[in-house]
Amino acid sequence: MFIKLNALNVFMVKTITIADDVYEELVRMKGDRSFSELLRELIRERRGNLDVVLKLAKAVDVDKLERVSKDIEREFERWRESLTRA
Repeated sequence: MFIKLNALNVFMVKTITIADDVYEELVRMKGDRSFSELLRELIRERRGNLDVVLKLAKAVDVDKLERVSKDIEREFERWRESLTRA
């Protein structure tokens, strides 16, 4: 006995609330695509960017990064103090 099942693509529809300016930007960005297609693309890009950041983070020497960060903070503080003295 064989049973054939047909898979149906069932999409759940959700309503979200966004600000008018965000809606206008999404309309501008989407072009001929649907909002779902645009949002899928943006999510994929974000995931891709996250992967790049994680790879870079693995390559960074954390101790050196902390030293450089502290050096930058010190130099910024010196610069800021020089502005208040002038």
